[in-house]
Amino acid sequence: MTVLASHDFPDIAASISGHSCYSHFILSRYLDPEHLPNMVDIEEANVHFTKSNITAKWTAKEDLSILQLAEKAGLKPLFGCRSAMCGTCEVKLLKGRVYGPEGDFPKGIFICHSYPATAEIEIEL
Repeated sequence: MTVLASHDFPDIAASISGHSCYSHFILSRYLDPEHLPNMVDIEEANVHFTKSNITAKWTAKEDLSILQLAEKAGLKPLFGCRSAMCGTCEVKLLKGRVYGPEGDFPKGIFICHSYPATAEIEIEL
């Protein structure tokens, strides 16, 4: 597998944020195989939001991010950019696995770009 970096595509890196150091960080987070989780094809998942005690059913057919699923369930999670760059939507994953970018704190995930990888997920939200 070829790993792409911002120095390979300076125009893309500049258009992402306008700052090449930050762009390199973002591109490496998404394109480095070390940061890509094992993708598991599942058709549906139960996503339990522990602070609100709401469980929502995620389906592959709808293909909603966990942020979109939370909003559909009536929750109002914090978010900023919806592209996993600002960090506003980072929450703690308590149970299960997701695919998407890892957050900055232990077990942190960015729900704007996270999707269930197991049939049961618990999120601190």
